[in-house]
Amino acid sequence: SAANVSARSGDISIAAVGNVAGAGTLTTGAARAQGGGTATPTIAQSGAVTIQATGGNVQVGTIATGNAELAKASVSTDKAVSGAVTLGGASIGSSTTAQSVVIGNALASGAGVKTAGALAASATADGSSGGGVWISSPQSLNTGAINSTGSGAPINVASSGAVDLSKSVVS
Repeated sequence: SAANVSARSGDISIAAVGNVAGAGTLTTGAARAQGGGTATPTIAQSGAVTIQATGGNVQVGTIATGNAELAKASVSTDKAVSGAVTLGGASIGSSTTAQSVVIGNALASGAGVKTAGALAASATADGSSGGGVWISSPQSLNTGAINSTGSGAPINVASSGAVDLSKSVVS
């Protein structure tokens, strides 16, 4: 990539009344940029994924954001930001099949700032109606707010890496 030119991959946004389901993968692209040694900030930002299934379940194969890679970052305003994943519905995943989420890495060399995208999820149905949040990830997972407002609805977030729940509001 050319020096001092920011890069951003596209977002994915799905809003539906009812279920958002399928076996496929929703993935945003990677963003790669190169700092240029000037005071002008250079930003590499991969796209975000937002899915809102009003009154329904979110259950697709895998939801993933791409990596954000910034080479030769020379000032503290140069940034690599990986996209976030935001999910909402009556339920996210199910007790038998967790929703798989992969958030891309934020990679920056030199003086660049790295900001990893976070997972936010919200479910509204009661546990007796199948409501709840079930998330799995094959890697470490940074989280934002995760909540399940229905009576008796569980929250289950599992990862083969670390799960940073320090910023979560879990109810």
